[in-house]
Amino acid sequence: MTHRGRILAALAGLGLLAGCIGDANASQLPGQPPSTVLAAALATLAAGATAHIDIAATTPQGSITCSGDTTASGGWQVIKSGTGQRVVIMLVNGVGYVAGNISGLERFLDVPGDEARSHAGQWIAVRPGQLVGEHSYRDITGGIALPAVASEVTPTGPLTLTAPAIVAGQPAIGVQGRAPAGQHFPPTARATLYVTINGARPLLYELSGASGYTDQVTFSNWGGSVQLAAPPHAIPAGTLRQAVLT
Repeated sequence: MTHRGRILAALAGLGLLAGCIGDANASQLPGQPPSTVLAAALATLAAGATAHIDIAATTPQGSITCSGDTTASGGWQVIKSGTGQRVVIMLVNGVGYVAGNISGLERFLDVPGDEARSHAGQWIAVRPGQLVGEHSYRDITGGIALPAVASEVTPTGPLTLTAPAIVAGQPAIGVQGRAPAGQHFPPTARATLYVTINGARPLLYELSGASGYTDQVTFSNWGGSVQLAAPPHAIPAGTLRQAVLT
């Protein structure tokens, strides 16, 4: 799977993790075990209504940026490469919508060149069981909603805590471990999720030591207003070539 695929793939287990928090005092996170701090952060993600997310990633093939708003059940993202490819993804009422320029549809979604030229700039609606290019509904929409984002920024054991630090102007502490499960990075990859000491609200996720791949995910504007509306006149994904899974 490409790094873009990992970004799009399901970004779970939140209910079980939330139950591990107990009565820990969030203002004393530096004194808690790493697993408790991580559980508190994941519970905050699960309970969050909205947030703004910015992603900056580097790969051996170039850089990718992603910016958007996420809610408990939907959201939107604009994904760009350093060489001009661009796609926009929305998840509204369980339906995915994607639009992009020619090169963005070709690179990020593997849409054949003739279809990319025909549908560039148009919204395509994708539902479960359908493909856009070579990517399924799950690939395309999996990293949009807050619960999905959680699994993409969850370090795995063994876990350690960083020293307290100031991150985005706020007192914070980091939980560090291996890269999230399912991302298939080498054992040298290190993932760190920084959260506010007061409230365990995620601020920054960083991935390093992954053989030419880096990720930086910044969270901001928690609880801000997010307006989502289905784009009008979207083309059904079922009308595109190879749009139905077999």
